[in-house]
Amino acid sequence: MLGPAIRAVVLDVGECLVDETRRYAAWADRPGFRIGGLLELSGLILNANANANADAGTGEGDGEA
Repeated sequence: MLGPAIRAVVLDVGECLVDETRRYAAWADRPGFRIGGLLELSGLILNANANANADAGTGEGDGEA
């Protein structure tokens, strides 16, 4: 007898199949940021979170974003 069959396949379509540039630009416009500034800010937040997780030893971040 064979092992269990694959019943579902889940794909993450963000940025690969769907261009979210307009959505990010709209989010940046609300507080008056340029889109580059918003993306830089979000990258800094994600990197700080990864560093905090690595320092705490949670294994959820390696310090690289």
